[in-house]
Amino acid sequence: MTHTGFYSIIQFCPDWQRLEVANVGVVLFCEDLEYFRAKIEPGKGRIQQLFGNSLGNIDYVQRFKEDMQFAFDRDAQKVKTLDAMQEYCSQWVNHFVFTKPRPTLVPGDPGNSLNQLYEELFADTVPKISRSRQPNIRGHFLKGLQKEMGARFKKEIMTSFDVSVENLGDKIRADVGFQNGVFNAIRMQTLTQKHAREFVCSEAFIGNLLFETPHARFGAMKLILLCNNSNKDPVEHKQIKKFGEVLQANQVGFYFGENGQRELHSIIRDTAHELPAHYSNV
Repeated sequence: MTHTGFYSIIQFCPDWQRLEVANVGVVLFCEDLEYFRAKIEPGKGRIQQLFGNSLGNIDYVQRFKEDMQFAFDRDAQKVKTLDAMQEYCSQWVNHFVFTKPRPTLVPGDPGNSLNQLYEELFADTVPKISRSRQPNIRGHFLKGLQKEMGARFKKEIMTSFDVSVENLGDKIRADVGFQNGVFNAIRMQTLTQKHAREFVCSEAFIGNLLFETPHARFGAMKLILLCNNSNKDPVEHKQIKKFGEVLQANQVGFYFGENGQRELHSIIRDTAHELPAHYSNV
């Protein structure tokens, strides 16, 4: 059975004016399974790689990391809610900070999920997937859509706008939006084998929240993902199929590759309505 969890990245930031951070660990919390654990890098590798010798003797940092790992292991049974997780993480000082918890899916053993998150986020120096990596898919999609819709495009399509996710107190950035009975927010992403699972789990959780709760601005909503495959680190076909099943089970539309782009073009062209004035593309 799959459960919803939240993870937070542990970061070391010795100088807030420069805003340089080294990711050194990850925390996973799953309320359904009463699971709260952290996995912290045991060595100095990432800190030394980023900051070199600028910190001088960093043995004190290493000792603090070890103390932090011990404390998380000791207090694993004390944290029962998401608020308690955030409160616990906020107590740490000495240049260590925790990112805002992000949703993820926890299938089966949460310990395996924690290990997989750690491997995906910190096992090497490959950065997390970034939305700055997707201009090609977005530009190609919009160019084709404008060609198919002509003058309708400006009246029926929104581009590059924020969508608040009220239940999380957060927001996401959508690339394209259109109305056809519900408001559809399209996000585009190039998937990599290394980080696709994290992205898909987060989008499934957010998409389900948006679908179940009418949005203050857009009303009934549906999240749609348009993805393509990385050339350098492609996702296997069988995994893409599984990702689609997970997303669709959470009310998220999923379109992949050139065929997905063409299918989504057709849907928008054939079903899109003129946008209400209060949707103004600002």
